[in-house]
Amino acid sequence: MIDAKMVKDLLQAIGEGQYVGTPNTKLMDAFVGDFDEADENTREKFIYHMDELFSADLYRSKDLTDEYGWGAISGIDGHISIAETNLVLTPVGGEVLEELMKPKGLDRMKSAIRSVGAMAGSEAVKYAVGELLKS
Repeated sequence: MIDAKMVKDLLQAIGEGQYVGTPNTKLMDAFVGDFDEADENTREKFIYHMDELFSADLYRSKDLTDEYGWGAISGIDGHISIAETNLVLTPVGGEVLEELMKPKGLDRMKSAIRSVGAMAGSEAVKYAVGELLKS
């Protein structure tokens, strides 16, 4: 389930890096803490949101090709390792963040996500982005 506040917080943290980018490891520290010591739900929530926002083209890596996404690499044993990279907002991600920073922006995103019902992940985010950028 997409957490609209987490979407806003992640985009805001990525946006702070402007053109240089925000290290993905800095985001992990801020949202998860020690990755190996954090509870599984906290880790999975972070990974889920990072994956879905990447799939919705709201940010990109400055250093890795798209096949490596935002730097999370799942091993055969299920262990996730992180390839360090700097993340920057895409033009659409910047516009979404701008809308989310407006007084009713977060409420509008929550409403859009609720309205899609069973639609999950990046599809729900893409729909909410469309709704936010309609105005």
